[in-house]
Amino acid sequence: MKVDLLATMLLQAQRSGRGLKPAEKELATAMIEQSDNDATTRLWNRTGGIEAGTDVFGLTATTPGPDGGWGGMGRITGSDTDATVVVLSRGHETMEAGVDLVERAARTARTYLGW
Repeated sequence: MKVDLLATMLLQAQRSGRGLKPAEKELATAMIEQSDNDATTRLWNRTGGIEAGTDVFGLTATTPGPDGGWGGMGRITGSDTDATVVVLSRGHETMEAGVDLVERAARTARTYLGW
């Protein structure tokens, strides 16, 4: 979702004929490089979410959660490790059930890879 949000923000700036503002660059850097959820929420609120870009980018099945929220991706780094774990899911009875499944999948991947 964070990459989709960054692409949406860049699209909005381009459509407005401008580059990113310093505050936007700072938040985007924190969002992408540190996976900063607070920065993501602030950018989500500034841009109105990802809907402005989903059709343009062909992401017609990508939607925010039922409460308008966003959900995440994870990067695992270490002295000899640099991996990105992405888990997408849908169709769960509740948000909590979906979150539980995603967290279990990420833990399983990490365990399997020996991290």
